[in-house]
Amino acid sequence: MKARWKTNIVLSIFLIILSICSFWLVWESANNEPYLCVTRYDAVTQIILGTTFMVLWVQYILVVIYLIFRKLLSPFWTVSIYWVLLVLLNLHFCPFGYIGDVIKFRDIFNDFPITNTRIRIGSYYDHKDT
Repeated sequence: MKARWKTNIVLSIFLIILSICSFWLVWESANNEPYLCVTRYDAVTQIILGTTFMVLWVQYILVVIYLIFRKLLSPFWTVSIYWVLLVLLNLHFCPFGYIGDVIKFRDIFNDFPITNTRIRIGSYYDHKDT
């Protein structure tokens, strides 16, 4: 019984922390949309962190299902799987949306370098007709 209590606490803490981190990433992605410029920070946060969080969520689902089948966790925890699916539905827009924006605007810049400074697309349009 004590082991089940500890498992519940650990999974609850993991669920809360990963939910907060995922919410932050989705919030940051929504604030920066559309990505009209490319920075290393945006690439790392949107692609690497987004993919890492998605992998952690899938691992969480697998652990919960495994523990429920082993009867080490209450079947009530299947409700958390619905929460995870909702989070994954929003979280997948971070890496895929970022890549989609980069592909959409790649025709404007042939080499499209990733730098620490932002590339302004507005300056391209300002000098286009001259």
